Amino acid sequence: MNALNKITKSHLQKLAIVYVRQSTQTQLLKNKQSLELQYALCDKAKDYGWDLNNIQIIDADLGISGSTKENREGFKNLLLKVSSGEVGSVFSYDATRLSRNCGDWYSLLDICGYKDTLIGDTDGVYDPSDVNDRLLLGLKGQLAEFELKTIKSRMLAGKMHKVKKGELYLDYPSGYVKSPLGKIEIDPNKDVYESVKLVFETFRAKRTVAKTLQYFVDNSIELPRKNHSSQIVWKKATSSSILQILKNPTYAGVYVYGKSKVIKDPSNGKQYRSNQESWDFMIVDNHPAYIDFNEYKENQKQIKNNYAEYQNRVSSGVPRTGKALLHGIVYCGHCGHKMYVIYRNKYFYSCTHSKRARGVSCKVSVDARPIDEVVSEAFMKALSPVEIDAYNRAIENNNRELDKAKKIMEKKLQRKKYEAGLREKQYMAVDPENRLVASTLEENWEKSLLDLEEVEKELEEYKGKYNARIQISLEDQLIFKDIGKRLPSIWSDQSKLPINKKKELIRSLIEKINIIREINEICLIRIVWKGGFVSELPIPMKVNSFKDLSNYDELVERLRQLHKEGFSDKNIAKTMTQEGYRSTSRFYLSQQTIKSLRLKLGLFNDTRGKENNELIRDNYFTVKDIMNMTGKCRSWVHYHISNKNIEGVKSEQKHNIYLFPKSDDFVDKVKRLGRQKNEQKVEQQ
Repeated sequence: MNALNKITKSHLQKLAIVYVRQSTQTQLLKNKQSLELQYALCDKAKDYGWDLNNIQIIDADLGISGSTKENREGFKNLLLKVSSGEVGSVFSYDATRLSRNCGDWYSLLDICGYKDTLIGDTDGVYDPSDVNDRLLLGLKGQLAEFELKTIKSRMLAGKMHKVKKGELYLDYPSGYVKSPLGKIEIDPNKDVYESVKLVFETFRAKRTVAKTLQYFVDNSIELPRKNHSSQIVWKKATSSSILQILKNPTYAGVYVYGKSKVIKDPSNGKQYRSNQESWDFMIVDNHPAYIDFNEYKENQKQIKNNYAEYQNRVSSGVPRTGKALLHGIVYCGHCGHKMYVIYRNKYFYSCTHSKRARGVSCKVSVDARPIDEVVSEAFMKALSPVEIDAYNRAIENNNRELDKAKKIMEKKLQRKKYEAGLREKQYMAVDPENRLVASTLEENWEKSLLDLEEVEKELEEYKGKYNARIQISLEDQLIFKDIGKRLPSIWSDQSKLPINKKKELIRSLIEKINIIREINEICLIRIVWKGGFVSELPIPMKVNSFKDLSNYDELVERLRQLHKEGFSDKNIAKTMTQEGYRSTSRFYLSQQTIKSLRLKLGLFNDTRGKENNELIRDNYFTVKDIMNMTGKCRSWVHYHISNKNIEGVKSEQKHNIYLFPKSDDFVDKVKRLGRQKNEQKVEQQ
């Protein structure tokens, strides 16, 4: 290929642009030889005949990938200059320097071909308007893109190989260090280990992040955190730092890849952090753990239950005089908004937010009375003597927690003493004549002594906390027991305890109540108490019909099976009640309910419709059959039976019906009788 034949005088009168690019900052620092070779293209352009004043270098894209033109201001500037027609040739070390994306590469070729701009590299000069050169340049661009894909694929394969072995750690949390075997292990620093461990132990007892944080703040316990250089620093606990520890599966011994990716919902454009189901890779028991994986999952469930975006939960409002005991503190467990009370013949707790906001019903509306009754029972149970004993046990647990905090403070004191001693040695070792260094070291020593003094004061304060909460005495326990015995009778007496006073008492112990109704016949009540404890109570609810029961098909199938096996209605009701089946309004099955449902399903007892083990409809006529033959009413048939104009037999079964012989003679006789007038009937017989 003769480059001089392609370069004309018009090309030499225009600019020759040398485009320089390296893909990463690391290449920029280490691969200096490659950078020099790219800048040396200026000499090549000079050899082709361009004047030095017409040679320009574009190197604004150093350290930027060529996979796309986004963020490549140098490449955009190059396209702008070529489009203006002021460029005679573009020089690049090879096609991969200009672009590794076929879309960007062919756009450049089209513009160069239209504006009569040449493209040169270390192999020669090409004319994009020439079909052969265009073919060759196209192949170079495709190979450049293919090479990039190959490099990425090879690097990703190596990365995923380490992921599958659980050895790829882009970062790991405080409390762990990298082991010589390539994995991570628990930090040998006992101070760090016990501080992280205390987070999980406190959350296990408190059940909320807010109360866990309050414990650390009240006891002045710091948490080990990593700084930008991955060094351990001790900082005051915050809700975010505690959440980061509780939500990190690494502490459960689980290796996770793909945990931090963001998923975009195509329906509304919102972005969400990936959950456990969308993690790319997970290995359980990959390294030593602070807690087991089951406890980690329970913690995530607890955190999720504690959190709710309640737009209407700013205040529970003042207790009102309505019959609904829980008005103002009841929330929908499906959408998280406050439920309203609807008064009709009965009163209901109903969620109306979805209806008001989007015109779609949330379909959560429950009878308020059974819920009020269950919550009232739970409230009175909370005031029982058993709960007072539980309070004493809670005091003992609190003292054990204070003891743990005291040990951590003692270790913190040891750490501060070590730091103060180290600062003192540094100050003593410096040359006194070197005043600038000595003064700085003296300031550091004084600061460490002040920190040591502050920690010593904090430790002294702990000694007074053990007696801050005392157990309830025996005398006080007897008083509470007497109140517990009298409370049910007082609670049911409206004259002694009005409804608004009941509501005030309920709110003194209960923060809020969530109602979840996944199936029609069961309503799950989640009571959040003032202390943060959560109790869940399933309540069976009434339904309108059997078909509203979630297990209606199973109930019918079981009824058919027991009936086929010869069980009586009473035994069917007993058996199915024991198996957990229920009726629409009661939470058991009665004999009458079974009979009614059996008849609706067309299941009759063995004796029904039979006489002497033979089907009545096959061997006998009944009163109804005679009515159909003659077109007469039932009283007409019974009149002629009493006068013995129509003779038959009376069945001995419980249904006690008249039966007549199924013969042609009998049919003719009955039809003749039906055609006769009433005054002639007796004479002709």
